[in-house]
Amino acid sequence: MVGIAFTLTGLYTGSELATSLGLPTGIRASVLGAIVLTAMSVPAAVVGARTAAQLAEVLSARPLSARAAAFLDRGSALLAGPAGS
Repeated sequence: MVGIAFTLTGLYTGSELATSLGLPTGIRASVLGAIVLTAMSVPAAVVGARTAAQLAEVLSARPLSARAAAFLDRGSALLAGPAGS
């Protein structure tokens, strides 16, 4: 659900920019905004990571816990609806 929220928000923002500014200018505005947000978040990530090893641990992929897997299975079942349909 969180992914859908970000995707729809980005789609709506992009369509509004393209409609109001025109497609080429809207694309440039989106790219510039992404660069500005990246430039703001990189220092925060560097300050937040105390060591290089800690940063590598945070960014590494880990398997899901049994609780997280059960939560995702339950959410999938709810989205799929009744089994008979």
